[in-house]
Amino acid sequence: MQWMIEKKDRQKVALLEYLMQRPELRLSIKMVQEAFDWSKYIALTTIRDLVADLATFYPDLEPFVTLSDDEKTLILNRERNYDATMFRLNYLRESIPWLLMKELFDETMHSYDDFAVRNLTTVSTTRNAKLELDDYFAGHGVVITPALMLDLRTDFSLPCKLIAEEHFLYDSIFTRI
Repeated sequence: MQWMIEKKDRQKVALLEYLMQRPELRLSIKMVQEAFDWSKYIALTTIRDLVADLATFYPDLEPFVTLSDDEKTLILNRERNYDATMFRLNYLRESIPWLLMKELFDETMHSYDDFAVRNLTTVSTTRNAKLELDDYFAGHGVVITPALMLDLRTDFSLPCKLIAEEHFLYDSIFTRI
């Protein structure tokens, strides 16, 4: 299900996992660039986005990572009470392919235009997500009909597996707290 998450969100999760494993309290941006083979621009953008997301998800905690004023060093907090799985799940639930798949399973999808308006995206992005789902479902013998419904005559287990996987991720996060 990793493929459903946008690339920039996958990068933020990978960065969080990397930072959680680092024993240092200060880390140069250059080390992050080399670890992920990113340009300085991508590294700084990903770090800023991760810092903003951490502040959103954990408003009451002291920031885990901050960027130095000269933007050359990351300062890591000793308290590392963050869970990359929760971030991944949150990004998954916000992804267009996931939202589209849920609507197809619930049979509430009526048109690309309607979906795009309700989810603040474009029709072309919705079509591209549908094509990704077509490719994924084809490997499981499931077809999305022209009426935007799933033809599950061949295998009904796929929707059950995907939804169970999401609930397993969600439940496993809160059983560890």
